[in-house]
Amino acid sequence: MRCAFIFPAAARGRRDLSCALLPLGLPSLAAALDAAGHRTLLIHSGGLGVAGTLRALRRFHPDLVGLSCFTYQRHETAAWVRRIRAALGKPGPFVVLGGPHASALPRAILRRWPGVDAVAEGEAEATIIELARCLGAGMDPVLIPGLWVRRWGHIESPPPRQPLPDLDRLPATLQPKLDMRGVDHRLQERHRITGRGCHGGCRFCCAPALWRHAVRRHSVDRIMAEIRALRRRGHAWLSFRDDSFVSDPAWTAELCRRLIDESADLLWDCQADLRRLDSELVALMRRAGCVQIQLGVESADDRVLQALGKPHRRVHIRRAVEACRRAGMWMSFYLLAGCPREDEAARRDTLELVRSSRPASLSVSRLSLYPGTPLSRHIPPGRWFSERRVSFFFREDAAARRYHRALLALDRACRSREPYTLAELRAAAERLDGAPAARLMLAQAALRQGEYLQAEMSCRRLLREHPQSAWARFCLGETFFEQRRFVDAAAELERALRLRPGWREVLALLRRARHRAANV
Repeated sequence: MRCAFIFPAAARGRRDLSCALLPLGLPSLAAALDAAGHRTLLIHSGGLGVAGTLRALRRFHPDLVGLSCFTYQRHETAAWVRRIRAALGKPGPFVVLGGPHASALPRAILRRWPGVDAVAEGEAEATIIELARCLGAGMDPVLIPGLWVRRWGHIESPPPRQPLPDLDRLPATLQPKLDMRGVDHRLQERHRITGRGCHGGCRFCCAPALWRHAVRRHSVDRIMAEIRALRRRGHAWLSFRDDSFVSDPAWTAELCRRLIDESADLLWDCQADLRRLDSELVALMRRAGCVQIQLGVESADDRVLQALGKPHRRVHIRRAVEACRRAGMWMSFYLLAGCPREDEAARRDTLELVRSSRPASLSVSRLSLYPGTPLSRHIPPGRWFSERRVSFFFREDAAARRYHRALLALDRACRSREPYTLAELRAAAERLDGAPAARLMLAQAALRQGEYLQAEMSCRRLLREHPQSAWARFCLGETFFEQRRFVDAAAELERALRLRPGWREVLALLRRARHRAANV
């Protein structure tokens, strides 16, 4: 079987990193089908454009086309279903939808979008393999667990699909044979998932229904094998996109210790349940190379947090912030505007919390509604199709809009300043016994502030203690470049590449340094 997967996204959405990548589940589906002997193609329509995507599909001649459907691009998904049907003719491929929006509205989608043959609900690796097997054998897919299908004009409700008991049995997505188009391969590889699920019960989020309040993890051995493979490909920075990377603190601690023991020389960021963060765990994560944690703060008001179904309270926020600041860890806060029970006092408290916590950045959104979540139960299914607006906001009042603008302005202020002074970073590095990531962040902060001697001294100290640190070589090369010492910069960058061949950012700066050195 020839199976194509498409992420329907407008090109303008690629300015947002979350839209510039394929959903991380799509490469997993393709890897599972590849392992089962099928041919696959992955396409980001925003990267290839309409003409390029249709041209790639015609050349591939798919038997099965899967599309990821999220609420914000639901109309784009519907448009792509129509384009595929028109371009590939009749009978054409079997078209199946997946993703959170489709999983929440399978019956309604099959009623209203005649070009869709089926909806794969939730976790879909086993579902898609069974579907490909059935289609290849000319069998009826009606009894496949987790697959809603239209049959003889009726919509068949499937038996439930049980979650995969062992995620390590899934094929690795780091396979050179995965054919991905319209996306930056290295950027896609850099974003990783170590597990699935969330223990939280946020009333605005689809995760509780999708994952049934459970969390499953890959083994630490599996993740370490992926990290080694990524390092061999020249990666030096990873982003772990689990709903909560620290949902199992013991698992997180074991992974961190393994990274430290192997001197991975890797920087990374993650999302974390701030209830699980304490000084000991944050310090261990820092020693293992973590440089930033994204925290789902949402609000500093306990009444608002309770109304949102958030499991934490203000005291947990304060404790997590204190732990991060003690370790010199960059923080990014997720914040929501227009929440239930949000009043002027709640807004003032949240703004003050941000100012006193000094995060590196904010991720600001108006509270949006999504199908299948408790906050959206009052929305009739038909409105998700008739409403042309991208988002359904919980509140539309002027006060909520003003607060949203205030948070966006505060985000700009956070990004324009250093979250830590050099003295704070030096103190954090000493508390962490000179952890490489802590020393490196001190050097990088000094470099950004034009303190080149401090940056060079920090890099050289790090190299004395960790002579195989490609990151220290890179930072030292950047420091020399800013000082217009282009020959010295090129020499350090070449050393970094010998330690980490293929590192794209180093290669780019090395080309500039060599060019400048030749023209001085």
